[in-house]
Amino acid sequence: MEVDLIWFDSMGAKSTCTKAVTRDTSILIDPGAAAMQPSYPMSDEKKNEYRNRERRKIQEEGNDADHIIISHYHYDHHFMPDFAHLDFEKLFRGVNLWIKDPNRWINYSHWAKIELTRQLSLRSSSPIRRMNLEMG
Repeated sequence: MEVDLIWFDSMGAKSTCTKAVTRDTSILIDPGAAAMQPSYPMSDEKKNEYRNRERRKIQEEGNDADHIIISHYHYDHHFMPDFAHLDFEKLFRGVNLWIKDPNRWINYSHWAKIELTRQLSLRSSSPIRRMNLEMG
């Protein structure tokens, strides 16, 4: 198995995007990024540049993924469908989308994000599978 660190905080934008590839399948985990916090010692222009660079890298790595996992609904783990620089329909087309169960351990804000992701998934004909993540 090959594990690629697509983007992490140390690369200039908040993220933990990872890709695992085996002979049989490929999995993109948490394809998202958030700008570094305001106190991070970098100009806003540079923060946005890194975030946009990550978006392009996620698109590139995600276009051939068989599975996409969204472990939870913070913006550094997934992008919203209206973000620029990311073709969500292409990214989600034909993949198995694994998401945290939207009916357990979730608040309204996260539920609204899930609904947008679900609608996008339906447009790209990607099945959604729920992951039951236990607390503790």
